Amino acid sequence: REGKLLRTLAGHTDAINRVTFSPNGQLIASASNDNTVKLWNQNGTLITTLTGDRKLSSLSFSPDGKRIVAGAARGSIVIWSRKDISWQQFASKKGVGHTKTVYDVSFHPNRDIIASASADGTVKLWNPNGLLIGTLSEGSEPVESVNFSPDGETLVSINAANRVSIWNLDYSQYLDYSQSNDVNYLLKRGCDQLGNYLKNNLNVKKEDRTLCEGIEEQE
Repeated sequence: REGKLLRTLAGHTDAINRVTFSPNGQLIASASNDNTVKLWNQNGTLITTLTGDRKLSSLSFSPDGKRIVAGAARGSIVIWSRKDISWQQFASKKGVGHTKTVYDVSFHPNRDIIASASADGTVKLWNPNGLLIGTLSEGSEPVESVNFSPDGETLVSINAANRVSIWNLDYSQYLDYSQSNDVNYLLKRGCDQLGNYLKNNLNVKKEDRTLCEGIEEQE
C-alpha cells in the first residue's frame, strides 16, 4: 500500500540527523547539523527551537516526555527539561566524558539514567543533571547505537566492527549517584568504594592513602 504525504516540515538550515516522536505522540523532534533541535506538532507547526552549540547527531525523549537529550559532535551531550510550556537547557557536557561524536542516546525506561554511544569506542552513563556515572568500553571501534531493554535490566550496543554487545548492569553502583546533586554525598559514596583500595593496595603512593580520610565518616 502506498503512503500519502501529509506535510513537510521546513525550518532547519543544515542536514537533519535524527527525528523522533515524543512518548505521547503529540510532538515531533528533529536534531540537525545547524546546532538545533526543533519541536513540531503533528499539524506541522513549529512549537519551539532548542539551541546547542555544536552539530546535533542523536536525540531521545525521556519516558515521561519531560526531558530531551541530544548527542553532539566532539563528545558533548545536551539535556533540556520542560518547564510548563517552555524548555530549559540545564546541562551541557562539552568535551566531558566522550572525546568524539556521540552517535546515539537513550533514556532508561524507569530510572534516571541516560546512555550515550560514541565514536570514541565507549558507552557512557549519565544522570539527568549531566553527571557522568559510568563508562562501558567497547574498545577502539566506534559505538553506533545503544538501547535499554523494556525492563531496563539490560543494555545493548553495536559497534563499527559488526559486533553486538549485551550488558547486564549492576544499578546499585549507579543509582545513588544518579539521585544526588550533593557533592559531599557523592564524595562519600565514591570513598565507600575506594577506601580499602587506597589503604591496602601496594601500588598506591603513601601520600594518596589518606585521600578519603575525613570523608568516609560523613553521614
